[in-house]
Amino acid sequence: MQELNKKIIEWAKERNIDKKGTVEGQKIKTIEETSELIKAICKDKKDDIIDSIGDVWVTQVIGNMLLEDDKKVDLDRFYKAILEIKQINVLPKIMFLQNLGFKIYREMFLYSSEDVSATLAILLSICKCYDLKFEDCVESAYNEIANRKGKMIDGQFVKESDLK
Repeated sequence: MQELNKKIIEWAKERNIDKKGTVEGQKIKTIEETSELIKAICKDKKDDIIDSIGDVWVTQVIGNMLLEDDKKVDLDRFYKAILEIKQINVLPKIMFLQNLGFKIYREMFLYSSEDVSATLAILLSICKCYDLKFEDCVESAYNEIANRKGKMIDGQFVKESDLK
C-alpha cells in the first residue's frame, strides 16, 4: 500500500494538485466518490464497487497530502494497524450505506485521523463483504487515472473528458 500511496501522491504532484488543490476541493471529490460507492452498493455492481473503493481512497490520499504537516495522517500506519486487528467485520449492506452516508456528512466539516481510519475500516469491510482485495481496488483506480489529463478548477482536478 505504501508504494501505491506514493504513486498517487506523485500523480497529484505532476498535475500541480499539491500547489493548486485545496482541502475543500478534495473533500468535494471524496463526497462525490463516496456517493458513487453508495450507488454501486445499492445496485450491487461489483465492478463499480471495486472502482469506487479505489477512487475514495485516492481522494483520501490526496486530501491528506494537502493538509498542513502537523495535521497529516500516517496512512500506512493506519492501514497496518487496521489489518493487525485481524477481524474486519462484515456488515449488512444497510450498515455500509449508513456508515458511508455519515462519512459524507463528516467530510463536509472535518478531516481528521479518526475520519481517515474510519473510512479505511469501512472500505476494508466492504472489500471483505465482496471478497475483494483493497490493494487491487486502489491499484485499479490508480491505473485508471495514471495517464489522465485535465486541469485545476476551483481547487479540484477536473479530468479532460469532464471539461467538454
